[in-house]
Amino acid sequence: MISEIAVFEASDADVNLENPQSHFKETIQQLLTTVLAVNGAKSAFYGQLVERAQIIVVIINWDSLESHIKFTQWPGFSAYLASFHTLVKTSNPATVYHVPFGDSEDPSPALETTSASPIGATEIILTYFPSPLSGTTKDDVMASFNKFKPVFASNGPLFVIDGWAVEDNVETPVIPQNKETAVEEGKSESGEKSSVHMHLVAWESVYAHKQVLQGEDYKANIHYFTDVKEMKGAEVYHAKFFKFNT
Repeated sequence: MISEIAVFEASDADVNLENPQSHFKETIQQLLTTVLAVNGAKSAFYGQLVERAQIIVVIINWDSLESHIKFTQWPGFSAYLASFHTLVKTSNPATVYHVPFGDSEDPSPALETTSASPIGATEIILTYFPSPLSGTTKDDVMASFNKFKPVFASNGPLFVIDGWAVEDNVETPVIPQNKETAVEEGKSESGEKSSVHMHLVAWESVYAHKQVLQGEDYKANIHYFTDVKEMKGAEVYHAKFFKFNT
């Protein structure tokens, strides 16, 4: 399984995906209805960031990258894409990642709230690395990240999953200095290309996550995350996702 993840600034500055009357939300649902009718599309989620409500995240889980590529070759895809572009602020094009989480695992448990797993917010961690890596390897990066995972496991997240984006030429955002939601201060220059690693961490609430950040266990082990060799910077956000059912 591979996840197609589109991140974009909404064309509607007042977008509210919890509003059942939202035309913006209706357009997303119409697009996802089209996608989920395609062979290989397994599930879909949409949400907006807690920290920046105008930023929308749409996740479509495919059985393979090949299935998604076939969809882009469908004769009706240009009309589909034109409809999608009406959702995106013209001056800020969407960024699309394809991430095989874990060993091609389904990331739905990090996104879908259930009675057994009452997810109030999903933490999205994007970490940026040079493309290509020169002084380290992806295995080395993962080894360091994995040392930090027990801190997650012992402090209450409902689910954790991660993976590298297939794309290794993503334009690196300029991460503002002292940004409240950033793990690390910005180091990048506009126009740089990066490899991107993504974590999805499910929490009962943003508050539950922030409580962990105050703990001594977290403070003693965060260096396994922030001091990874060659990491340019990181962004951390929270989103409330909705599963789309046809």
